[in-house]
Amino acid sequence: MGWIAVEQSGPACRFTVEGAPVFGASYPLVEFQRVTVAVADVAGAGKDWLEKLGWAPDHAREDHIEFHLDGAVIKLRAAEEGEPSGVCRVDVGAADFKLVREHLSRTGTAVEITDDSLVVDPAATNGVRLVLHPARPGGQPTASSQWRRINHLVVAVRDDEQAKHGWAELFGAWPVEETSTGEIAHHVPVGRSWFGLTAGGSDAGALAKFVERRGEGVYAIGLIVNDRLGTITDLTNRGADLIAAGSQAFVHPRTTHGVLLDIVPG
Repeated sequence: MGWIAVEQSGPACRFTVEGAPVFGASYPLVEFQRVTVAVADVAGAGKDWLEKLGWAPDHAREDHIEFHLDGAVIKLRAAEEGEPSGVCRVDVGAADFKLVREHLSRTGTAVEITDDSLVVDPAATNGVRLVLHPARPGGQPTASSQWRRINHLVVAVRDDEQAKHGWAELFGAWPVEETSTGEIAHHVPVGRSWFGLTAGGSDAGALAKFVERRGEGVYAIGLIVNDRLGTITDLTNRGADLIAAGSQAFVHPRTTHGVLLDIVPG
């Protein structure tokens, strides 16, 4: 069973990291632009996304397929030799791109820098191959199905505190909230969406197995739908492999060919 996102409530608090950058008045990461998923069989994955998820591709080629959301794209591409299935790259827009680029250049964490992109060393972002771009002037593309937009990406990490401080050193500290159970939700803001850094959540065993099998990295994608119950019914009728976990529901990686999808109500 997958990681369960914690529901934020209670008093807000803030942590600080000595030497962490400050990028203007708001957090610099403002939009998910593209999430790339490596799959062993592009044609088979595309067929299952169409038939079992009810999601027609907006762009299809022999070696990759793209599905549009509001403001973002999920791209399925052929896995390279020896590459595991799953999320292999995340493209994010930064509002303070030049400042971020200058800061990461000084810290030495960027492995590749161009005028319009910045590839961050995955070792610095807990296995996430993060590619930064300047923020776009308008939201594009547009969702073409019941799957509306990215709500969050869960990042499976070995140590919560190390991950929290590592990301804060790169992009600045963010407001965090204590939940009703006393747990701290480490949600790195990406505009109205977020990265969730967790070593445990409600199913530490599944996360530990994921990290043991393929290392730290993106464990799940949370996608917002307009009609959650209707979507779950439709997925069931289509033969998708679903996981029920309390008030949450997930699409199993067997159906998606490598990535856990969290079905999030709009």
